[in-house]
Amino acid sequence: MLFEKMAMYIPEQLIRSAVDKLWKLAESDGDVYEGRHWLIGIVDLAKQLKDPTLLEESRRALFDGELSTAAMVEIEKLHFECGDSAAALSWIERVPKDISFMVYERDQLLIEIYKTLNNPEKLAETLWRVALLAAIGKDKRDCVIAEQAKLILASEEFDCADAGFLIEMGRVDDADRYIVKCAKELDGDSYSHLLTMAKSILKHDRFVAATVIYRALLQSILTRASSRTYRHGVSYLKKLDSLAPKIRDWRNIQPRAEYLTELRQKHKRKKGFWSHYS
Repeated sequence: MLFEKMAMYIPEQLIRSAVDKLWKLAESDGDVYEGRHWLIGIVDLAKQLKDPTLLEESRRALFDGELSTAAMVEIEKLHFECGDSAAALSWIERVPKDISFMVYERDQLLIEIYKTLNNPEKLAETLWRVALLAAIGKDKRDCVIAEQAKLILASEEFDCADAGFLIEMGRVDDADRYIVKCAKELDGDSYSHLLTMAKSILKHDRFVAATVIYRALLQSILTRASSRTYRHGVSYLKKLDSLAPKIRDWRNIQPRAEYLTELRQKHKRKKGFWSHYS
């Protein structure tokens, strides 16, 4: 909350000093999980400073140099808010055209950009395409989405963006199957994406899929064995405790009793963690 509201109380010069300190904290923190908290703080401050370059740098630092579609849309919007429509447009054009994730947000931003750039031809083209998509009818849209869902489910690898797409498109059953099928592929280090996904899937009472996600998050913390992050791990394990009574069919994942027994055995030397949990 302090990061989110900092620009309301502190001048830009001091905020930039805070950013410099956050970079140093992130770089010096030996624990990747804790280091990312400082980077998330920089992301918040970059938006308040209206600094798209800083936003890109901090987003890349969060995910090993990669930028998700959501991150690119975030950067596009900030460039536009800063009055740089040309830069915003260049970022929109970086997103592959076959990516349907957040397409509505991208189209709406495109419309505003072409208005600002006084480009009536491109504006008309975009408005026509958006209107055409709206006019093709629900059946055809559902068919396009179903084809994309089929491709996602056939994949042997897990992608947070694909799972997010399925949830966003209302294909919760497919998202549930995809997450559970790829249970061993989930990377608990991508905690910000996974936590968002867990909250989304829980809105639909998909307790097994949520369990898979929280187990991946917990495994990441226990593998690193950093006592500073044990409190997060304990919160995940307690979340798993609360989900277990709601599950009637565990499908192809370990039931709670077996999972907890194996977890205690594998990580029995992490007494600090179990002390917190108790």
